[in-house]
Amino acid sequence: MRKTGVIHSVNLEKRYFSILHRKRLYFFYLQHSLIKKFQRYLFKGSLISFEYSDKVRIVDKKEAHTVEHFIFIMRKLRFREEFFYDLKIIKSGIKELFKGFENIMFLDLEMTMPGHNPANFKSEIIQAGFLITDKYGNTLAKESNYIRPTLTERLSRRTKEFLKIDETVFDNGLTYQEFYNEFDEYLKKYHPVVIVWGKNDILALKDSYKYNNVLPLKMTTVNILQLQKNYFNLKNDLGLFNAYRIYTGNDFEQKHDAFTDAFVTKEVFFEFKKIVSGEKRFIFPKE
Repeated sequence: MRKTGVIHSVNLEKRYFSILHRKRLYFFYLQHSLIKKFQRYLFKGSLISFEYSDKVRIVDKKEAHTVEHFIFIMRKLRFREEFFYDLKIIKSGIKELFKGFENIMFLDLEMTMPGHNPANFKSEIIQAGFLITDKYGNTLAKESNYIRPTLTERLSRRTKEFLKIDETVFDNGLTYQEFYNEFDEYLKKYHPVVIVWGKNDILALKDSYKYNNVLPLKMTTVNILQLQKNYFNLKNDLGLFNAYRIYTGNDFEQKHDAFTDAFVTKEVFFEFKKIVSGEKRFIFPKE
């Protein structure tokens, strides 16, 4: 259900606000994720529009519906309107962003995992998989390589069990420098926007530059997971394979393989792009 109105009172400590409608106060409860993101904009006099659930909880001896997400938050000044948040603008911005994509790299990395001494552990890239496509999804290049770690000689048991590998995968693997040089060549040849699922892969790349004393590679990266959270107003992170199932209606076996994950990221990206462009009608299922 949707509600639009002016905030009458706010209690951020107990996470609720009220709206006065036809001389009656209505109370609404804010989930923790919404408080973190929007508390600076929630004050008496703000005009807000939001979706809320039909479930009622008792907060400070008041019946309150739970806010699911905001549509917009603004205030009216004397000569203008000041928007703090507007979902329509966010969606329009994502649509314009996608229009600027020409060549696209879908990148996934697998990293080492800690063993018995996590305090001194530093995660390293040991597998990289990517596909490069044009804006229509036609494949221009693809690679999948194991990369020999720099800081450790042996993988932890946890890493081997999680990825279902052992040290023999590095018999024909690349050194980090070989991976770095090859990756740089692809970036310079195709000038792609680099699409990743979540922030971990980009953080791992940045760490790898420091561990191996090389200059950071020049690239534009986009966290497609975060874009979808913003577009659909999702409170929680969305799993890659769950996103594939939601968009396509099909399951895809998760193997913890970098190239497989890069391929599924590509499939999810183009399904999401259809929604953003208006080519596909879609309502995201409630969390």
